[in-house]
Amino acid sequence: MNRLRMAVLAATGVVLGLGVIQGPSASVGDPAPTPTAPAVPSRVALGRIEPASDVIMLAAPQGSRTGRIAELLVREGDVAEAGQAVALMDNVQVLVAQVRQAEVTLTQREARLAQRLVELEAEEASLASALEQERANRDRAKWEHERMNRLRQGGVYRDTALIDKRLALDSAEQKVVAAELALARARVRDAEGRRLEEAVLRSEVEMARASASQMQAEQEMATLRAPSHGTVLRINTRPGEVPGSDGIMLLGDLRRMRVRAEVFETDLPGIRPGQPVQVASRALPQPLAGSVEAIGLRVARQTIVREDPAATLDARVVEVMVALDARSSALAAGLTGLQVRAFFGAVP
Repeated sequence: MNRLRMAVLAATGVVLGLGVIQGPSASVGDPAPTPTAPAVPSRVALGRIEPASDVIMLAAPQGSRTGRIAELLVREGDVAEAGQAVALMDNVQVLVAQVRQAEVTLTQREARLAQRLVELEAEEASLASALEQERANRDRAKWEHERMNRLRQGGVYRDTALIDKRLALDSAEQKVVAAELALARARVRDAEGRRLEEAVLRSEVEMARASASQMQAEQEMATLRAPSHGTVLRINTRPGEVPGSDGIMLLGDLRRMRVRAEVFETDLPGIRPGQPVQVASRALPQPLAGSVEAIGLRVARQTIVREDPAATLDARVVEVMVALDARSSALAAGLTGLQVRAFFGAVP
C-alpha cells in the first residue's frame, strides 16, 4: 500500500513539473500571440569621431637647421587661427642673424651694381668722346700730310718732311681704330640688351637675393604656425625636446565633426550618400544624428574592432564618412577618437 502511494505521488510531481515548464495552456479559441521583435537598423558599423577637417599633425621643419622646441605659444584646448604662431624653435635667433647678414650682402651687391652702371655709362661716354678726338687728330694729320705733299711737289720741302707727316697720319689712324674697338667692346650687349659686366653683376645680385630668401624661409620655418583654424587636441613635444615622428602637436577644427565608419564590404550595397545615420556610444549622453557624406573607394582591412573576444579581426571594410548635424557636432566636439557605433537607416 505504501509503495502504491509513493508511485502516485511521484507521478503527480512529474505532471506538475511539466506544467511549470510548459506554462499555462492556451484556450482553443485564443489567438496565438505574435512575437514583437525590436527594430533593427539595416546596417551597423563601428567608427570613430573626428573633425571634419581631419586631424592635422604639425611637424617640425626638416633639414640640418632643425633644432629643439624653445617655446610653446599655445596649450591643449586653445583655438588657433590660420597663420597664428604656435611654437618657436631654439635656432630662431641664429636664423635671424643669418637673415640680417644675407640682407646686408644683398644691399651691398645692389649698391655695387648701381655704382658700376653709372661708371659704365661714364666710361662709354668717355670712349665715345675719345674716339671723336682721335678721328679729329687723324683728319688733321691727313690734312697736314696732303699739304706737305703739295708743298714738296712745289719744291718747298724735301721727302723726309713728307715721310714724317705720313707716319703721323698712320699713327692717328691706328689710334682711331683702337678707340673704335674700345667703344665697340663697351657697347656689346647680351640677348636681353645688357652690358656683359652688368649681366655678371646682376647675376650676383640675384644670387644674393636668393640666399636672403632662403634664410628668410628658414627663419619663418623656425616659427611654427597653424595651417588652418583648429583646436590644439594634444601636444606631443615640450620645450627642450627634439620633435619626433609623432610631430609637435595635433590640431583639428571642432566646429564640424564627423564619424569615420568602417562598413563591411558585404553591407556596402545598402549605403547611399545622404542616408540618415544615428551614432551611439556609452560615453555619449544621447545619440548623435548625421547623414552619409562620402563613401570610400578602397576596400581595406578593419582597424576598429569590438571589445568582444570573438569579434572578427580580419574583416574587409570600406570607410564611410558620416557628417554630423550642428547639434551633434557640438556634443561630439570634445570626443575626437571616441569609438562609436553607426546605425544606418533606410535608404532615402
